Amino acid sequence: MNFSIEDLNPIGIQLIHHKVHKDDRGSFSERWHPLMLQKLNDPYRANGKTMFLQSNVSRSHRSVVRGLHFQWDKPQSKLVRCIRGSIIDLAVDIRHGSPTIGQVAEVHLWSDDYQSLWIPAGFAHGFIVTSEYAEVEYACTATYNSKCEGAINVWDKMLNIVSLIGLDKLTIMSIRDRTAMSLYEFLYSDIRKVFPYAT
Repeated sequence: MNFSIEDLNPIGIQLIHHKVHKDDRGSFSERWHPLMLQKLNDPYRANGKTMFLQSNVSRSHRSVVRGLHFQWDKPQSKLVRCIRGSIIDLAVDIRHGSPTIGQVAEVHLWSDDYQSLWIPAGFAHGFIVTSEYAEVEYACTATYNSKCEGAINVWDKMLNIVSLIGLDKLTIMSIRDRTAMSLYEFLYSDIRKVFPYAT
């Protein structure tokens, strides 16, 4: 196989290591493959298969934070990779009834590490740019629905992200992300049961 999958326990995020073929021309690696997608955790798998319906690329400067985002109508699973620069990718478990709800996974991704991060639906996702700039590509299993998108505040003390990765007030964020709800507010909102925990 041209890949291997590492489970980042205990919360269900998976890191994909892509095999790289190198010669005097450069290098080649498979971005995704049906066999790969069948082995990933996906609570919204359709007909036994995971399919991508939308692919996005964002470009951000150093110290930009995007997230932590989730979508409750047609929840999205995401395959994320950094194609230029470096980021700290963040995923927070928001699955209703999960024993690890509120726990944070942080994974460093670089453009030259040939790794992708699989984030199933039921996690709030975001990232922090640690290089001069970064381009991040994420393939999604559902199309974007702006009317059903939410966010959890990266500054929420319950998440402890600030101390984990050294965020400071110079961080560049959108107003929406900086004023997003806390994890506590999410847990008592009407949308909390959209992402059920499945064993």
